[in-house]
Amino acid sequence: MRVFTRLERFVRARLQEGSPLIMSHAVLGYPSFEQNEEQIDRFCESGVDLIELQIPFTEAVADGPILLQANQHSVDRGTTVDQCMAFATKICERRPETAFLFMTYLNPILQRGLDQFVKETAEAGVLGIICPDFPPEMANAYRDRCDTANVATVFLVAPTSPAARIKEITDASTGMIYCVARGGVTGRHTDFNRTFQEYIQQVRAATNLPIAVGFGVRNRTDLDALKGYADVAAVCTEAVRLVDEEGLDAAARLLRSLAPDVRTNRRLG
Repeated sequence: MRVFTRLERFVRARLQEGSPLIMSHAVLGYPSFEQNEEQIDRFCESGVDLIELQIPFTEAVADGPILLQANQHSVDRGTTVDQCMAFATKICERRPETAFLFMTYLNPILQRGLDQFVKETAEAGVLGIICPDFPPEMANAYRDRCDTANVATVFLVAPTSPAARIKEITDASTGMIYCVARGGVTGRHTDFNRTFQEYIQQVRAATNLPIAVGFGVRNRTDLDALKGYADVAAVCTEAVRLVDEEGLDAAARLLRSLAPDVRTNRRLG
């Protein structure tokens, strides 16, 4: 049965103002929760529509070196799931105009307990969960609990996924589909070429859900290449890199340059 989650409703409503939407990222506890709050405030004011709140994990297999380092730093300083849940509750209340999703891995979810993790996610106001290493064929109980709590299950599709696998992943997903733009991990350059376009068209044919594209979206050229293909552009590693290397102002400028004017005007007006 088709489930229309709060996340999907949010994305479809926001798409009326322009597309693709912009999604960015914060590794919770890196470099600190106080700096997470400042970073998220600036990202929201720059017109970002959705933000992934990454619960840190040392074996973040989908992440490249920038996010791996951030995850390790946060874990080393003792960041806990309790702290992440408390922060999510606070930031969802503080920024109701923004959709927040948890991004994490299967181990932290199972350590928390599946029922408890989903329950707390919903109570915090987080609209969905991105879990790159959760096999969709093993996710029936997880999907049922998320459906009951109105929390979206966002699974990842890769360019190497055959048609049958794409169908399996899209059937397990609610809210939106996260299309990995290329093989490998986050942070490397991606060529949004004809092969990429055919891949997205194949996913589009398999689902009615909005499509997010990530892994390698860095600038206006990349965003322009996604128009007509992606509903959501995930600018994650590049935003974290800019904060680390050039400061929060640089990351905010990039995100503001990518967001549709209507949203930056609404944030800043």
